[in-house]
Amino acid sequence: ALSTVADANVYVTRDGDIKIDITQREPIARLRIKGYDMYVTEAGYLLSAKDVSAAHVPVITGSYRPLFGSDYMGYMADVVRDSIATLEEEIGRLEEAKTPHLKALIDNNASLRQARRSSPKKNLFTSEENYAVLVESYKERLSRAVAAHSYNEQRIMANIDALSQQQEEARHKCSEVDRQRSEFEALISFLKMVGNSKEWSSEIVQIVISGGGNEPLQIAFVPRSGRFTVDLGTTENLDGKLQTLRRFYAKGLDNIGWDRYRSISLR
Repeated sequence: ALSTVADANVYVTRDGDIKIDITQREPIARLRIKGYDMYVTEAGYLLSAKDVSAAHVPVITGSYRPLFGSDYMGYMADVVRDSIATLEEEIGRLEEAKTPHLKALIDNNASLRQARRSSPKKNLFTSEENYAVLVESYKERLSRAVAAHSYNEQRIMANIDALSQQQEEARHKCSEVDRQRSEFEALISFLKMVGNSKEWSSEIVQIVISGGGNEPLQIAFVPRSGRFTVDLGTTENLDGKLQTLRRFYAKGLDNIGWDRYRSISLR
């Protein structure tokens, strides 16, 4: 299948023969969580397991909720880029939606200023009694204008605040998408580290991942040795955690026995 081809170079030799050099994508893990069955390459490319013959790589299980869909084939980076672009477009659309409300805010302030400017002017031909009536009428109009201004301002600001809240939610989603990208890249680095180590590639047979979505990624694995599971916690400092585990294997379990524990936490 074309999805398994990473690169292809087609050329014609001096003898007129057509040559095709193909570089295939090499899986480093198989993602087998609910609804998903796909291989992951070290470049972060995802391809359906149906398109690839069985590869002897660690199997990822668990309750992980990926950013990509179960039928997606392509680079994780493209999913991140498209997701963030969609969210940024939404933020821009919401900013444009504020324009009529901001104009209404300006008009509302202008109406109050106009009401304040309409105070009566006393001239030589205006009696004290009539002027008092005009002043009282002005006070009533101004009182109504102030009340209307306050009501309208609260209503307009509520609309603007609602749009700002939606923008903030979209920005938060952008941050969540970026966090998931960072965690997935850390997972890829971990898988590459395991694959490049003769020790860990033979020791780690199943990787259990939880989190994703709004929850941080958590990694555990089932080793070939012993009867325990190893909880690595988040994707931070995975290399250091494996070094700690290596020392514990050598200085701990070799002395007290490999059946002593059912769970080892390196959080």
